[in-house]
Amino acid sequence: MKKFLIGLVFACLLLLTVSSPVQAKTFSGEAKDPNALWLGTIKYLGNPAGYHFWFTPIETRGRYIEGHTYHNVYKFDLKDTTEWCGSSTIVPDREPYNLVATPGIEVYYKIYDVTMDAYVCGME
Repeated sequence: MKKFLIGLVFACLLLLTVSSPVQAKTFSGEAKDPNALWLGTIKYLGNPAGYHFWFTPIETRGRYIEGHTYHNVYKFDLKDTTEWCGSSTIVPDREPYNLVATPGIEVYYKIYDVTMDAYVCGME
């Protein structure tokens, strides 16, 4: 009976780990967003706390200026969101986003213009 309970607890923990909305592994690499090729190549790093993107857009659109390098930070489950742009970003089901997080979950984000050494959104 004791072995059965230990096995059951282990199986439950394994199931929770596998079904977690945040990947338990660290991911890094490069990819292009097929719906936003103007962002250029996106270097990404993801871990259980969130993920980071670095890119240099080849066109000016929205908050992004052509030729500037950006570092976007995305975090899950923040307690204090006062210095973040918002939580309206939902992880889309396409690369590179789905490589570092489960599609459909909300993330908090900051946008940092590395070229200008200034936040475009967050910590302003």
